[in-house]
Order: sequence, then C-alpha cells, then structure tokens
Amino acid sequence: MVTPLARSLLGWAGVYVYGKLLGGVETVRALNFGVHFALQKNFRLIWVIRLGLLTLHWGPITHTLLGASYGV
Repeated sequence: MVTPLARSLLGWAGVYVYGKLLGGVETVRALNFGVHFALQKNFRLIWVIRLGLLTLHWGPITHTLLGASYGV
C-alpha cells in the first residue's frame, strides 16, 4: 500500500522527469506554479500535478494566463 507522502513524491518525480524530456526551463516553471498553487489555493495534489503538466504542455501561454496573476 502506497502512503500519501510516497504518492506525492512519485507524482512530483513524474512531473520532473517528464519536464526534463521536454526541456529544463518548462520544468522549473511548472514546478514553481504547482507549488505556489498548492500553498495558496490548497488544491488536492492530483490537480497540482495536472496543472503542472498542463504548464509543461502549453508553456508560455499557460504561464501567462494562469501563472502571471499569482506572481509565478
């Protein structure tokens, strides 16, 4: 059985590895956005990971629309 902490670490590791395959800058942007959103908006971790992956996919467009208003 996987503990919530282990699941969280695996999720973030997945975002990081996936981002490394696409490019380093997008990884940092996605992780910063995800952490900021988790701390400020208190969303569930799965949604933070999904938002991070969305940021990786759409890059500057998503960052501008979603991240800029939160100071990321």
